[in-house]
Amino acid sequence: MPERSLTRTARALLAFSNRVLTHIAASLITLLITPTVLLGLGQEMYGAWQVIREQMNFLSMGQFRPMGVLRLTLARTAATTDDLDKRRQVWAALQVWCMTIPLLTLFSGLLVYYAPRLIPVTEAHVPTVQLGLIIAGVVVVLTPLLNLPGSILQGLNSEYRSMGVQATGIILANLSIYGLVLLGFGLPAVLIGSALQITLVGTANFIIVRRHVPWFGISRPLPGMVRQFFMLNFWNLHAAFCRSIFKSGDLILIGFHFGPKSVTLYTLTRAIMDRIMEPLLQFFDAGLPGVGELLGSGQKERLVRLRGEMVRVLWFGLTLTGCGVILLNGAFLRLWVGEAFFGGQHLTQALVILTMTTAVSNLELMIVDSALRLREKAWALTLGAMVYLGGFFWLKSHLGLVAVALAQAVGTLLLIGLFWVVVAHTLDLTPSGLLRIYVRPVMVSGILLAVTSWLAPFVAKNWLFFLLNGFGVLLVVAPLAWFGILETSDRRRLGERLRSLLPRRKKMDQNV
Repeated sequence: MPERSLTRTARALLAFSNRVLTHIAASLITLLITPTVLLGLGQEMYGAWQVIREQMNFLSMGQFRPMGVLRLTLARTAATTDDLDKRRQVWAALQVWCMTIPLLTLFSGLLVYYAPRLIPVTEAHVPTVQLGLIIAGVVVVLTPLLNLPGSILQGLNSEYRSMGVQATGIILANLSIYGLVLLGFGLPAVLIGSALQITLVGTANFIIVRRHVPWFGISRPLPGMVRQFFMLNFWNLHAAFCRSIFKSGDLILIGFHFGPKSVTLYTLTRAIMDRIMEPLLQFFDAGLPGVGELLGSGQKERLVRLRGEMVRVLWFGLTLTGCGVILLNGAFLRLWVGEAFFGGQHLTQALVILTMTTAVSNLELMIVDSALRLREKAWALTLGAMVYLGGFFWLKSHLGLVAVALAQAVGTLLLIGLFWVVVAHTLDLTPSGLLRIYVRPVMVSGILLAVTSWLAPFVAKNWLFFLLNGFGVLLVVAPLAWFGILETSDRRRLGERLRSLLPRRKKMDQNV
């Protein structure tokens, strides 16, 4: 499909469709294999696996996330015809990655050495965990190189060209994990199976980029360009580290203070929330290249209108999914893996609040990233992370696992306020003007969430009535949220955006 025949909106929606396909594949395969993997590894080693996965996110801080910065810089220059500059950006990203390999090796060694303290498993399992961390370190070192083609596609708003690639990689990787567990292999083999996904996806994206990106290659950067790129990566690293505290720190804190078994409990309690919310978050993330193009061309007024629409659409999705999770999470876990793995209704409610605040911060962060305000983003995340960690240590003895989600939600609220200051400056608005747009959606959402919290204890305890209850939530809450949160213009424009993907629509639509 020719690139010029697609508007920014159509490309973003196709990218979102690709991510939804990926998410559906991941959700279904995870739903099917989790009970077997949990039984095969045991509760302790399953929890250790979850902690190692989160430690891999922290370990990746040592690579300075050059491909993430490459995606942002390419998004800002996607409309230009300077192909030489784009190849220089690729070279700069690869050079930063090469510079960080010794640092990654050092961090991996420290994780292996301190494994008995960071992941307090029984003594017999310590060598297995250390071997798993060694494998994880190798995977983290190679990941930026394998992610390079995908970052180029995302930066050019051409992610739709890799439709189905990520989903196929997830299915094959999880099937390999399932087979290895059935054959009696333990944690190290499971981590090797996980690496299969990154390898397959990276290889396939490389082939796609070679075919559809004529300028793909590398060129020696101009003097000072690598240093400039490195500084962007430094602030991005600073921000990524703090974001990892929000994204991955919860499991590490739980594993250290409450043990791996509590990690399993917490992970499974939030599993349905993560799976349901991921498509909504991906929907907005897929639009980042378009936001970068608008900022790069100085179209701030259009971006202000787009932000208002995105806020209301986001809260519509958050309300619908949040009500469903609060009502059905307990019944789902009892039917899926058993009563013992449900963390309780209070933990579910705290996780819903956390997810909603996180989604809002991600939306505002998209504008901050597109403006390349990485230094301000880094300091805002630092303050938010400090509040999160301080709140956890203050509340953990009183609230247990609930303290993790609540403390993180409070830190995220501070983060949103700090992002509003940056966004207001970027779009020439006032912070109060940015806040006003949330009043109506939050009020409607709060009422609906309170009602479903009251109804949660009455949900039926078998699969048939579980599905009927889920359909009932959709039937009742969706219309109330649709008309209570969205404005008439939002509903009309959503229909127009979906219709823009139909082949019969040939007229170029320049609306974002």
